[in-house]
Amino acid sequence: MTAKFICSDGCFNSTYVDEAAPASEGTYVGAITPDPKVVADKQWWQDYQQVEARNPDTYSVPGYAAMTVLAEGVKKANTFDAARVADAIRALDLKTLVGHVTYDTGGDLREQNVYVFQVKDGAFAQVYPKP
Repeated sequence: MTAKFICSDGCFNSTYVDEAAPASEGTYVGAITPDPKVVADKQWWQDYQQVEARNPDTYSVPGYAAMTVLAEGVKKANTFDAARVADAIRALDLKTLVGHVTYDTGGDLREQNVYVFQVKDGAFAQVYPKP
């Protein structure tokens, strides 16, 4: 009997695929970030590569989205005061690369998506939701 390996986002990085190859082929990984090839346009990729001198990887999209949220919070608060920025962030209604960002009264995301990837031909391919 054989079974495919299933793991959380701890394995969602190129190192897992590179170091476990070919054993990583066919395995599944859950993540809270969509595939950058699916959500980011060509201009975003070019801008990213100009700054980073590499392709986006596992945490590039959520990191970019987090910075977008922080920058918008500072802009809306019109200050760097942490409490006022936090209040402004909680009031945001923003579209980011990870999706729609709004917060409930407890400060948690109202919409949190989970994505499933499968290693195919030595790379992660988003299989859920279907791109």
